[in-house]
Amino acid sequence: MQLKEDYDYSCAHLHAHGAVYRCNRLLLQAEHETNEGGAVTNRDEQGQRERDAIHILQKKWPGVFCINGKRGDTQVIMAWKRRRCDEFESEQDSKKKKRKV
Repeated sequence: MQLKEDYDYSCAHLHAHGAVYRCNRLLLQAEHETNEGGAVTNRDEQGQRERDAIHILQKKWPGVFCINGKRGDTQVIMAWKRRRCDEFESEQDSKKKKRKV
């Protein structure tokens, strides 16, 4: 996997160790989606490589990754043991319905 590998690494770590360390005293500011190299180089204009990577993640880690409807179909929300994707997606659908009314 050339894209979304950080998500896969995070899931493997959580699966093995059950938790991560969080440091609230550290803030990183980095270019994202516009910088040269890395994932930016591996993306294609149509987003198919990202969708393929998301499919792999969803198959490998069922119920953890939901498509982030607010950011297109190439962005995900990772919800490790908080709630299932179908619950998240139905919540998003009900919010959309409320906005239309």
